[in-house]
Amino acid sequence: MEANPLQSMTSECPAAFLSSLETMAEPATTQTIEWPKKKLKDLRPLGHEVFLWAKSALQLAAQVSQDKHPADLKAFLNRWLPILPISPPSGAFHLLLSQTDEGCQISGSSLPWMRDPSWAALLQMPALKSNWIRGLRSSHYDHLMRLLPASWLMDRTPLTPGCVIPGLEISTWVDLVTLRNQGRCFKIQSAHSAFTLSELQSVSEWQTLSKTAPSAVLVEQHRSSAWILARYEQEAGKTHLSDAWFAENGQLFAVQQIHTN
Repeated sequence: MEANPLQSMTSECPAAFLSSLETMAEPATTQTIEWPKKKLKDLRPLGHEVFLWAKSALQLAAQVSQDKHPADLKAFLNRWLPILPISPPSGAFHLLLSQTDEGCQISGSSLPWMRDPSWAALLQMPALKSNWIRGLRSSHYDHLMRLLPASWLMDRTPLTPGCVIPGLEISTWVDLVTLRNQGRCFKIQSAHSAFTLSELQSVSEWQTLSKTAPSAVLVEQHRSSAWILARYEQEAGKTHLSDAWFAENGQLFAVQQIHTN
């Protein structure tokens, strides 16, 4: 996908953080902030988990080409597996997280493949759960699932009667409009466009976009109150958290305890 949905969830993200995703430059700040260990708990394993996720994604693509999935699942994956090459990170990379009422969520990355929300949606597919856990381990899988925004591949194949889309509890994409008055907000991401669906859009806009979006991914949105930029580096074959920055109310801070906790 050409759009960068995980990076563009809201315009409130500091420009310095967005620039760091593109250039890998460290944000400039003279201010520091202290974080307790529990706040760093989500960040420390995340780089390693992203590394394992990329390896597992490569294995998934190889399995599809080797006919190791049922025919219907293989056909689905052939439609939805991203074309963009994927590889485990071999050097430093950045992850952007937003702080929302639902907790921290991954909102961007310097890794090109992570900018395609199809990978997040594939990770969240119930039919692929066992495949992902084999490559990631259950604890890493659960952690990624908690930090990634809820995402769905907007496949047009009719569901079996009585079935619903997990997390949305609707049986067709036409019914997405029924969530409009529940305070939920979504973004529909296609290869060349991104459309927001919230209470600000009319019922007809919801209906039109949910019907016409081609090869799109639906990503749930939550308003961000603060932002975290984490830098990961490779050392002795391991991925570790090397630096982190925090932004809130227009102020940017470097996190002090990365190298001491």
